[in-house]
Amino acid sequence: MGNEVLKSRLLTAAQTFLSQGKIDVPLKDIALHAKVRESVIYRYFSGKEDLLFKAVGLHLKEEIDRFLESLHGIRHPDSRLGRAIWYHLNYHDKHPGYARYLIFYCRAKKSFYEHEAYRQLIRWAKIIQAILQEGIREGVFFSGLPVLTTRDIILGLIDMEGIDFLSGKKKDGIEERFNRCYNLILSMVHDGEKDEGKIIEIRSRILERAEYIIGEKGFEKATTAEIAKQAGISESTLFNYFSSKDELLYSIIQKRLEQLTRVVEDFFRTSSPVTKLARFIFYHFTMYLRYPAAVKTFVLGGIFNKQFYSSAAYDALRTYLSEIDVILNEGKAQRLFRADVDNELIKNLLLGIFSHTALLWLFPQGIQKQDTISRINDVNSLVLRGILSPGVDVSWWETK
Repeated sequence: MGNEVLKSRLLTAAQTFLSQGKIDVPLKDIALHAKVRESVIYRYFSGKEDLLFKAVGLHLKEEIDRFLESLHGIRHPDSRLGRAIWYHLNYHDKHPGYARYLIFYCRAKKSFYEHEAYRQLIRWAKIIQAILQEGIREGVFFSGLPVLTTRDIILGLIDMEGIDFLSGKKKDGIEERFNRCYNLILSMVHDGEKDEGKIIEIRSRILERAEYIIGEKGFEKATTAEIAKQAGISESTLFNYFSSKDELLYSIIQKRLEQLTRVVEDFFRTSSPVTKLARFIFYHFTMYLRYPAAVKTFVLGGIFNKQFYSSAAYDALRTYLSEIDVILNEGKAQRLFRADVDNELIKNLLLGIFSHTALLWLFPQGIQKQDTISRINDVNSLVLRGILSPGVDVSWWETK
């Protein structure tokens, strides 16, 4: 049997034990797994440590090669840096046996730093360094960025995150660890004032295109790849701004609701509670005419989506609807609305009729639908009839 074949079998056997976290495995067990005599090991390796170091070095080389392949097509320095941070953090999750051996054994051994396997860690450090230098050249990272210090901050931070994860001190998932590290590093390497405007512009562009595409195709058929393409960015860059397609959906809804809240707060500063409520209903229903894609996203991806009710977008909806509480409470105080009116019930009524009306307009399927103004007038009239105090005349509205 050829020398290279035997050597390869021994390395594969050593990698099997390392991947399982079995660092203290005896040489005889490695030999047994490779189906060779223990003495054969010394033909190719000076001892157990040399064998394990070379096994982990080969593994690292293969992982780094895979990472470089994964960078193909990713051009923006932010995205390339994010990819590197994700890959390194995720290595601890995917290969905990190797990671423990590297961090808790190799890194504590002087002999490792003199071994050829250490060259792979140097290679990884140079990749991070090259990404940082590229970012400076392209004007993405600030020109005075101390590259070597930044490189070592990144590597050191990920090492410590890995130690916390592997030792059980932190149990959060890869996304939480990535977002925490990536956001911190970006804040260090970017020119804050210059980048803030750029980040806002890109985020707004993503939300605008996502709202249109999701509105046209529906949430299930819309893809982040298409949204990114229409926004003029890579898909990986999109995920620098939104961790998932769901988060993107809820951000669209949240943005529109926050806009509505600002408008509602502004034009409700004057006039009576009755007029305010009528205006609120009018403005809410005519949202369909102004933002049809947003309404479709809100109803299908929000109101009828269980996960929506635990998202930040739902908090924005509650803030928006709190204006109804203000109006109703003011009307009760002025004895225009009945004291026993249930605010939550009215809010549910308005959300319910809006959702059903929106679905009717979006998907008529042969059902007769009213024009927008007629529907708004009817809703206003019926709601006011249901909440006005006895003796308060509603006929003025019905003649509008």
